[in-house]
Parts: sequence; structure tokens; C-alpha cells
Amino acid sequence: MPIYEFICEDCQKTFEVLCSLKTDLSTIVCEHCSGRKVAKKVSRFATGGGTKSLDLGGGGHDHGGGSSCGSCSTHSCGTCGH
Repeated sequence: MPIYEFICEDCQKTFEVLCSLKTDLSTIVCEHCSGRKVAKKVSRFATGGGTKSLDLGGGGHDHGGGSSCGSCSTHSCGTCGH
């Protein structure tokens, strides 16, 4: 089962919930204030090649030399070779 990270819109605290893919996310309640206004956060994920996480900020990235790659939005890709 995946662990999802949520943020409570009432108290602004984050918490994690272990739930199946079929869980109705509208039933999730904040563990800090019991609020029902919660939103699932976009979490980082690991790729099969190592422990680096993806930068999903968009708009290209810096490859250490000060230049941006316009063809992708990750720190390593097969398209541009960076």
C-alpha cells in the first residue's frame, strides 16, 4: 500500500496516511485537528537508477554550467544526455 502525504487546510499541518489505491480520499481526516479539509500533496518519488529525486519545478534546469535545458524538466534524461 502506498503512503500518501496530506496537508490540512484548517491547521496547515502535514501528515501521512497508509492507504490502498481504492481508498476514498474524502474520508481522510487530519490527525492533528480532526479537520476534514485535507488535500493530497504531490510527493517526490525515486527512480530505478538511484536515490536522486526529480525536480518538478518545470522550466528547465541548471546542469552545473549555468545553462538550462529546454527539452526536459528533470536533472537527468535520455533526451538531452544531462
